[in-house]
Amino acid sequence: MPGIFKLIVMANLKSYFYGVISMFPFFLCSGNEEVAFSSLEEIYTPKYCLQLEAAYGEGMMSEGGAEGIEYLFDGIALDGKVALDIGSGLGGAAFHLADKHAMQVVGLEVNSWMVAESKTRMPIHLKSRVDFLQSSSNSSWPILGESFDMIYSKGVFTHIETKNGMLQECHRLLKNEGLLVISDCLSSQEKRWGKNIARLVELEKLPIFAESESGYIELLKKNGFNLLSVRNDTLVILRHNQEIIKKLKDPLQHQNLLNYFDEVELEAAIEGYESTDVQPGWVDTDMAKGEDVFWMASSEKAAEQIYSAIKSKRAHAYITRRWRLYAWLLKLAPRWIYHRFF
Repeated sequence: MPGIFKLIVMANLKSYFYGVISMFPFFLCSGNEEVAFSSLEEIYTPKYCLQLEAAYGEGMMSEGGAEGIEYLFDGIALDGKVALDIGSGLGGAAFHLADKHAMQVVGLEVNSWMVAESKTRMPIHLKSRVDFLQSSSNSSWPILGESFDMIYSKGVFTHIETKNGMLQECHRLLKNEGLLVISDCLSSQEKRWGKNIARLVELEKLPIFAESESGYIELLKKNGFNLLSVRNDTLVILRHNQEIIKKLKDPLQHQNLLNYFDEVELEAAIEGYESTDVQPGWVDTDMAKGEDVFWMASSEKAAEQIYSAIKSKRAHAYITRRWRLYAWLLKLAPRWIYHRFF
């Protein structure tokens, strides 16, 4: 079961790494250090990009919308910073950060249509703060060194088998004590996916490459970064996916969605996101803190049970399973007890 993580890193008195992990990529590539990205535009056609936007929100090509962008940088001072957005998509994240936090943002994309579309959508009041560049390289960009306070990316690195080139380029572009913030997908196993994900990768020909948390950290340190923080966001991403399903199923949204999907495509999109109603108890993440926490499950165990429930197409699942008893007792309790104590 892959996990969604946030990693924060600092490069040897030069740049830090702050990261998260997500299943929705902007870059697709092979295992070479330097690759041709011509296939990306075949996959991320204008129609497909606009379908993703219809599901995720205006300008967005990853789950969570503006809320997801803010959560990505939770605890990080953003106001006035200069940032590089690797895989900027339709520009939604760059526009949001420039507008809300007065940041200067350069969006980097391999897809020429996305770059042109982002520039077309540029709000007039942000033209002096945001720019977009196109590059087919994943390890050499036409930008001066030490240009950025922060570099961020959502769902890019998992599509690169050999990540050294991109990490070294990020290190070159960061100012002293700059931050690298990554959202990406990790495996619980070193250099390989579990059986189910591996089968999915094989069947769907998905260009995603497994890396464990420890392997990722070792790779970052090897390329000059010092780890500041790691955060498991799997449950947050699952919540965002539930919100996407509600939007795609909303009768009030249906007519608008048909501007981007036909009926068969919309049904397939809903089925692709449809998942089990997951109700987790305490899971060992940054959100679960306190002295009186009980029945705490590791993030690995929670992820395994969530994946098992989804795989078996259960309509409802408690994580971990013992919380089913707690829920049953609450349902039996008189209403006044619930209101008094909960």
